[in-house]
Amino acid sequence: MVNGDRFFLGGHRQLQGREGVELARGVSGLLKEVSEYRYDTASEQPGSTFVGSIASRREIGASINIFGDTPSDLRKKIRKWLDNHPEDSAGRLWFFSSDGDPRYLTVRQHSSAGTSSIDEDPSMRRKLEGMEWGWVSDDPYFSGYISRQDFVNNKVTFYNPSTAKVIYPKVYLPGPGIYTFMGITTPVLAANEVVRFDFNPLAHTYVKLNLDTKAVDNLWYQLEGKRPKLGLKPQTKNTLELSYSGVGSVFPPYVEFTPKFRSYI
Repeated sequence: MVNGDRFFLGGHRQLQGREGVELARGVSGLLKEVSEYRYDTASEQPGSTFVGSIASRREIGASINIFGDTPSDLRKKIRKWLDNHPEDSAGRLWFFSSDGDPRYLTVRQHSSAGTSSIDEDPSMRRKLEGMEWGWVSDDPYFSGYISRQDFVNNKVTFYNPSTAKVIYPKVYLPGPGIYTFMGITTPVLAANEVVRFDFNPLAHTYVKLNLDTKAVDNLWYQLEGKRPKLGLKPQTKNTLELSYSGVGSVFPPYVEFTPKFRSYI
């Protein structure tokens, strides 16, 4: 969450619960994403044919413990935890391991979080144990750090470590000069301009950015019916090439993508 607090909910004993909140036993939803199977049944034909699967939003089920040094401190910790979970703002649920890069989910609190009954006054023991909580992520996959790979001599080769079925990169082509990429030739770019291809089908765009004024020009109409597609398959080596005509760009053209993973490990 922007301008929010960080809570170390589990892990190393020197970090876990240092803000007064920790995970209780039992967490669900961390391994495989939930998929909806789709079938196609022809008219008047018994049975059905498997067509494919669609990954749905991910739900993380968990319970938490909140504790304080005094009843007043406990109430302060509870308020702090609740204040960091506004329903209209998302935060990041991070996972760290000793043998891999950190991964996170963009989440908001589950609609039923914090609504379970409390058996006794937590102030009596300065601890609220086993409060049911949980988070919901619209993205079923865990995200890694953004990867940026520069083109060298009009070519770039890189590895996609993702385990998601497909991820979609962005390609940035800076001026001055003209580029041809995937059969698309850019307009003549000034030194303060850069073209960006975003291949995500939900945000498929082809725009020109002015680095000084931050103005954005939509170039989609210049594609003249062409719809370049680029998706990265999981755990694959990928090579992209382009052609360039100019005196040298202000920085190298590059491809950028966010790795996506099916599990938190």
